[in-house]
Amino acid sequence: LTGTNEEIAEELEVYYNKLIKGEREKRPYMIDGLVLEYLSATKRTDLGRVNDTNKFDIALKFPNMTASSTITGIEFYQGKTGRITPVATFEPVYFNGAKCDHVSLSNYDRFQKLALAVGSRVIIEYHGDVLSYLIRDESQPDSPDMEPIQFIQHCPSCQNLLTINSTGTFVICENPVCPANVVGRLVNWTEKMGLKGINSAALEKLADAGLVKTIPDLYTLNLSKAKQAGVFRDKGAEVYKKAIDMKRSAYDYEVLGSLMFNSLGRG
Repeated sequence: LTGTNEEIAEELEVYYNKLIKGEREKRPYMIDGLVLEYLSATKRTDLGRVNDTNKFDIALKFPNMTASSTITGIEFYQGKTGRITPVATFEPVYFNGAKCDHVSLSNYDRFQKLALAVGSRVIIEYHGDVLSYLIRDESQPDSPDMEPIQFIQHCPSCQNLLTINSTGTFVICENPVCPANVVGRLVNWTEKMGLKGINSAALEKLADAGLVKTIPDLYTLNLSKAKQAGVFRDKGAEVYKKAIDMKRSAYDYEVLGSLMFNSLGRG
């Protein structure tokens, strides 16, 4: 773009508006904004740099893409720490050809504030061209006969009564022998300790077969029984043994930081 600053600004505004009103979605690759830069050597020299930052260029981000949709339900997922995460499902919308029909509501507190019902109208924002975010469509409130979906009261894995934490932010299953919590501790341990080749699917099968219930069980597993139970074939058993043997000794901070104590990580 050439001309006076005012002329450049006018041209830029036209180009920018064309992009955010649909032109960027027609491109063969994703862009999330523009970088504006003076090409004039004189301008670049005059403006210079401050603290390793160019003063002759600037990033201009696009607003988030949005689409309107309707809530179809709420699903509840249990993480490896026992925390229950609500996930909203809605009529599919598309961003850059990618289908989007569900999004995490993050926690209990946000779930309560949104108070979504089947049929609630929502706006889906595509953040950073990567993640989706849901907000209510305030222009289309729920009708009086629409009842907000209630948070589940019992653990989907063990049916134990769920607990709301002291700040009212999260809902947790505190049952130490809950199958999901058992597997969660095992998955956390293998990930934190870097036991390559032992995936969550194998750990679930081992737990379901009653072969592994605690972290020490990982190191004393009878591989013959695991193969008989259909958890491993010969190659899978070899991979498991190699992963365990490569990490039979560890530093104290590795062990303590991998045991899922609250607020105690490796750092």
